[in-house]
Amino acid sequence: MLARLTGLWGVILTRLTAGLWTRRLTRAEGVEAKVLRRWRAQSRRLLRLTRTLDELATRRLNGPVSTSAVIEVPPDATMVFRPALLATAQEPAGHAGPASNTAVAPGVTLFHDMPRADALIRQRPGPDGRHACEIELWGGGGSFLSLALALPEAEAQATRREDLIRLAYDIGAEHPTEIFARLNLSHGPNVEEVVRQVDLRAGTNWLEFDVFYTDFEPERVNEIWIDLMFDPRTANRITLRDILILRRPRLSL
Repeated sequence: MLARLTGLWGVILTRLTAGLWTRRLTRAEGVEAKVLRRWRAQSRRLLRLTRTLDELATRRLNGPVSTSAVIEVPPDATMVFRPALLATAQEPAGHAGPASNTAVAPGVTLFHDMPRADALIRQRPGPDGRHACEIELWGGGGSFLSLALALPEAEAQATRREDLIRLAYDIGAEHPTEIFARLNLSHGPNVEEVVRQVDLRAGTNWLEFDVFYTDFEPERVNEIWIDLMFDPRTANRITLRDILILRRPRLSL
């Protein structure tokens, strides 16, 4: 009986709190500056508490993320690169409501056009020393959210027209969604772009870009990166369990 009353009181309190902050949000444009500063301080304290509770609950309910053991490396690969976001622990481990052009790890930058940045991106530890990345989208509008995964400078310099660039992945989503990958080859003042759709069906975990069919000029290379592009218009949770970027000669075809 006590547990039921406690649960009922929790529901009532949550609704009252949500109502209070909804009313404050509608009045925020017209209140005095000192009131607005007080509300901001209170909201930031609540945000820290709720974010901490959310992370603790996620760890307990979901457990550690099992990072991929199914990605195979071709024997003729001349490059095998795992982005830092999935390879090493980052500080901070998460970003709530991140602004566009936020560096979330060395060589990994988040971009979006969401008006309210309704998203959360965070690392979760895996059992094998690597890390997974969770992207929570709350359906706040906008047309895209992307992660730009830059190749190390030395690997960009070593890329030739006769190469294939492979994106190997282990990605899961709570709800069906479309994800696209775009290879960007910056050379001189130009950027060559090749877009592929990421297939999330079971049994499919890689796609390839053929550099030969672009106008890429290796001797003028500036940088090379892959954009992973997500749809932020509907609420979803996407988990990047593992990502490898590989290069191999197309002559092996």
